[in-house]
Amino acid sequence: MRIHESITTDETLEAILLSHLQDADLEVLADEAGVPVPHDANGDPLFLAGVTSHEVAGYGGNDRGVVLRLSDGSEFHLRIFRNR
Repeated sequence: MRIHESITTDETLEAILLSHLQDADLEVLADEAGVPVPHDANGDPLFLAGVTSHEVAGYGGNDRGVVLRLSDGSEFHLRIFRNR
């Protein structure tokens, strides 16, 4: 385990999400969650085509988060921000 003294909690959470989702299988995740796998307009199961941070995806600013790109071209953002 590496210890980073200057890493913030939001950076840590972002890194954890990226690490777990980078090579994740959407079908397996859906099965584990007990939900159906999403499908595209042709009825084909969707898969994660890309997972990256907000910063790397070019959504700058101070927000941390993860961008999920699906095989049908749709994009979803998981934003990490401190509420309290």
